[in-house]
Amino acid sequence: LIAPVISSVAVTNEFGQMIVTWNTDEPATGIVRFGTNSTLNSAVTNTFLARPHALELGLLSSGLTYYFVIVSTDAAGNVRTNNNGGALFSFTALPTSTVLLVDAYVHNIEDTFIPLTAYTDSLDQTGVSYDVWNTTSRGMPVFANLRPYQIVIWRLNDSINSQDSVIPAAQRNA
Repeated sequence: LIAPVISSVAVTNEFGQMIVTWNTDEPATGIVRFGTNSTLNSAVTNTFLARPHALELGLLSSGLTYYFVIVSTDAAGNVRTNNNGGALFSFTALPTSTVLLVDAYVHNIEDTFIPLTAYTDSLDQTGVSYDVWNTTSRGMPVFANLRPYQIVIWRLNDSINSQDSVIPAAQRNA
């Protein structure tokens, strides 16, 4: 009979996407209603029951301020809205970095080790903004991950005979 309590609301920018995160004190679904004014005419939804929540807000305009509220519903249908005490939560959409460096390099003891800094130092020296996607910890990126970037650099092994020297077909097509 009690609606879930919403806490720890935060916004981060990860790989060109603004992500709203929050916690509920019991498993609940989540909705983020958002917009550039108090109309909040857009929404993203998670229909899975969870306690930690994270929803990506896609296709935002960089530099604009967005306002949002969070709605969570528990399994019994109890609904709670957190609107930041009536002030609405807000954030400014950040620009996507210019380059996505997909690190799919797997060190092979038969080959010369090439550190990631061989790539990042050059990008730092030219002043180009970039994000690094590590395929070991994050898996392979999909089209939605690649789409915001002007340039994608794929770091592979140099060995032609290695499985690690090929960009998977789905990612090549994306």
